[in-house]
Amino acid sequence: MEENKNPKYVPEEETASGLPEFSDPSDPEVSEESENFDESEDADSWDEADADEEAEDGTFDPGQRREEAELERAAKKKKKKIMLIVLAVVTVLGAVGFVLDNYSVQIAGFFQQLTSKKKAGGPTMMYSDTLISYPFVKTNYDLDPTQDEVYMGLDRQLWYKNGAQSVGISLDGTEYDDFSDNSAVRFFVQYFKTVIAGDVETYNTYFTDRYYKTSEPHLRFAPQMLYDIHVVQLSQTANNDGTSTWSFNVDYKIHRNDGTFRNDIPSDGAKKLLFSLVEDRDGTVLIDAIDYYRTK
Repeated sequence: MEENKNPKYVPEEETASGLPEFSDPSDPEVSEESENFDESEDADSWDEADADEEAEDGTFDPGQRREEAELERAAKKKKKKIMLIVLAVVTVLGAVGFVLDNYSVQIAGFFQQLTSKKKAGGPTMMYSDTLISYPFVKTNYDLDPTQDEVYMGLDRQLWYKNGAQSVGISLDGTEYDDFSDNSAVRFFVQYFKTVIAGDVETYNTYFTDRYYKTSEPHLRFAPQMLYDIHVVQLSQTANNDGTSTWSFNVDYKIHRNDGTFRNDIPSDGAKKLLFSLVEDRDGTVLIDAIDYYRTK
């Protein structure tokens, strides 16, 4: 029996003898089934050569598919990048808006300090040689200090001292009328009541032209909860031209300081200042200078 050198048999049905019957590979039906089987088994092993064959038939363009895929990936990457940029811009704008909304006056005061023309020996805007940042509370320009129970329970009197004389003066009433012969005391009562009220327009009228040669007017400040106010008279001089001058040590604390009036002290902190007052011949008292004690 002659041996088939290239046998390719496909098992089909068993014969009556129980042995499998083999099909002839030259049979067209068998050949077609074999081809179908190979195609089904290798359906996932598509390569460029197969694609090229399909391309010749006009059914598929592998180059176009790759180009479309690359364009789609590039578009997705660009979209993601744009979204990240938009998110970053929104975050930055939100942060800037928050800072400007809550700390605009402090920022303005900071740059005002940097650009002001301070002369040697003259007073400074915020009474400090260094710029120090304190954690201030959120500014409330509609603040009513009398509604703060903690503040109302603090010592809110003005304590005036001149030598052996020491007296506490309420800022809520009109006790300062008892000091009709002391225009400096009357001035300080009005000065501190104006600061507590947050009345910047009136506050800026309390200074001489000489003062404004070295310092800038306040732009704006919120009502301030001042307490532990101490005014110690150091000297009083009656001048030949009919004017009078005084010097005082002044210190006070600010409950829940927001930094719009004083940004050189923290909440409930204090710093001793040197006030120079001048009274003209008409009896008007103004601040001629405010200086601070420097530490080495």
